[in-house]
Amino acid sequence: ALGTDADSHYNRGNALAKQGHLVDALTAYDAALQLRPSDADILFNRDLVQRLLNPPSDSPKGGGASTPPPSGEAEREAARVAEQWLRAIPDQPGSLLRRKLLAEQKRRQSGQAGQAW
Repeated sequence: ALGTDADSHYNRGNALAKQGHLVDALTAYDAALQLRPSDADILFNRDLVQRLLNPPSDSPKGGGASTPPPSGEAEREAARVAEQWLRAIPDQPGSLLRRKLLAEQKRRQSGQAGQAW
């Protein structure tokens, strides 16, 4: 179904991270990893967003309720860092097209050619 494949979840995660919606981005990356657990790009982006949400300098979680929610300033800073990170990712639409074409070739070879992408 449209929008439920690993690439769609990954792309949604990237878009959400760029907008500063880091918790939602993490959820999208997790959904992509359910479908493609060893994908290096998904793992890298998910780990980066996780680090933005929980910087290593924070105290270890244990109290839960004693940790105050992130302030608006912290969210803005996380969004700024996420935007810088996304700018550093090379924009190579050819690699996405290559992956789509390889997936289509595998689909056709498996006998599922009658189904839509």
